[in-house]
Amino acid sequence: MAIGAAALVVVDVAAGSIPAPSDLSAIASDTGVRLAWSDNATNESGFHVKRGQKAKGVVQYNQVGNVGPNITSYLETLPQGTYYFRVRAFGPGGVASEHSNAVNVSIKGKGGGKGGGKDRP
Repeated sequence: MAIGAAALVVVDVAAGSIPAPSDLSAIASDTGVRLAWSDNATNESGFHVKRGQKAKGVVQYNQVGNVGPNITSYLETLPQGTYYFRVRAFGPGGVASEHSNAVNVSIKGKGGGKGGGKDRP
């Protein structure tokens, strides 16, 4: 390149990007959780749902489900425990958004001792 010549490099960071979901919330029951979030994308193929549990002070997440485009909720039955969740939008070619905010829930479990309950014969 000659002295005084300029090179123009244009990088389009928006091309192929997907806005992240937001406002993730969780409602726990005795047997599971219902997640809901805001879909901020118009170009997603769906959403990955990730669940984590804390070990030695660090939450380790694993993908536990997928929902299709424009679906903004997810239901999961879980045993007693504390769980952390986050979601991210994904698109064609492996493109994915940043993760949503994380939420945590505590599942208390049903029953839990001797005696008859409505769910027992």
